Amino acid sequence: MSIVAAIDQRENISVWSRSVNSLASILDHVRFSFCRDSLMLLAVNSSRTANGEIVFTSLFFRELAFSTDYISSEGFVANELDYSSSTYSFIVSSKHLVMLFKNLDSPSLNYICLRVDCRSDTPLTRRYKLMVEVLTKKLIVKKFHMNYLPVTGDLNTVVSQYKEEYEKGNVQYFQAETATFKLFLDMVPGATEDFSIEVKMTKIVFGAYTKQVLKDREFLKQPMLITILMSTEELLDTNLGDVNAVVNFRLKDIRNFINLCTAMKSDALDSDMIGVESHFNTYFKSNGDPIVFEYKAQNLTITFIQITAEDSAKPELKSTTKPYTLPAPAIQKVSEEKLANWTPAVSTYGKRDVAHLSRLDVRTSKLTSAPASHEEYEELDNFQYSLQNITYGKRSSTPIESDSVKRARDDTDYSTSDDNAPQEQVQEFGPTQHETYKPKSLFD
Repeated sequence: MSIVAAIDQRENISVWSRSVNSLASILDHVRFSFCRDSLMLLAVNSSRTANGEIVFTSLFFRELAFSTDYISSEGFVANELDYSSSTYSFIVSSKHLVMLFKNLDSPSLNYICLRVDCRSDTPLTRRYKLMVEVLTKKLIVKKFHMNYLPVTGDLNTVVSQYKEEYEKGNVQYFQAETATFKLFLDMVPGATEDFSIEVKMTKIVFGAYTKQVLKDREFLKQPMLITILMSTEELLDTNLGDVNAVVNFRLKDIRNFINLCTAMKSDALDSDMIGVESHFNTYFKSNGDPIVFEYKAQNLTITFIQITAEDSAKPELKSTTKPYTLPAPAIQKVSEEKLANWTPAVSTYGKRDVAHLSRLDVRTSKLTSAPASHEEYEELDNFQYSLQNITYGKRSSTPIESDSVKRARDDTDYSTSDDNAPQEQVQEFGPTQHETYKPKSLFD
């Protein structure tokens, strides 16, 4: 295997489930980008106005391994300056991810393992498949395969650009409590569409509103506005000062971001985790430019970016070229010549993909060539795993009980008897073979 990512902590499994479902609500596919020391999940909506990005470091996983040996060129981007930062990217259907990872019962799971075999000599039956393996506390192994499409494209650079301009004083910034925003958004009805941030000197106003839509003297949409007023001194950190600024954007994605951050905080309090922050950072400039929400927790970073609405009162500020863009992934297709010249290989079920031969060719091949050995295909699974108590690296492997995790035997639903133990064979007779059921002659 070229890529292996395993999660075995209960808190991390819960965080993984919430993160995947949060990004799945943005678009119908999610981008995976693997490198040696991190995994990034990315989703950009179809109109390129909203972007969700979650980066998991290697410490988040029990094991994160990425081998670039003989890696396929589709989806792989090599960094010539720093080869360790080379990435392999692909997109997966959001529906499939939600089916697998929604409402996971993390206390009942031992681990979740993701595997990708992206070597250039991978058989077609295993190519472009994200393999997921789940081991439950009751020693039940569940395996799933999801098809993916390799993609390329530049990653988002809005965050780095904003932070550089923040050092120069060209970007507005404030840090606020997630609990404050959570309480405010809970009061906002679900039908509310837009959100606004308005700074007036030493005051900051957060508002959720719906614009009025009137047609033929009938209200298609009733206007609504809910605001909360705070002093800039109540913020944890800010550089607003004595400035006036207003930005407007959609409410859906900021609600999704706040719900994800507060859920991670509540999980951290329940499990006594450390390193989980209770605040988030916000960077913005003016209407028409992106607004960045950033939340840092233990071993992961959540970033949501939205393009704000342009100021209709100042049309002279509009421009045809935007300095900030949210790039979308570009799907890489395999050329037909490569598929035509693909060498036969053993599939996962041990069958060879051979071409149609005539009877004479088959007889000649049987006499002149020896049968192919299965050892030449074992190189596809020669990826070495550093942890012996994780069983996802072996074929037809069985879970091994580690010393650190002792499972109770009295709450299992399965039999603990030895299936290989010799059992006493009982001879069964039919109704006409048993002594008591022997047929009797009518003439006796």
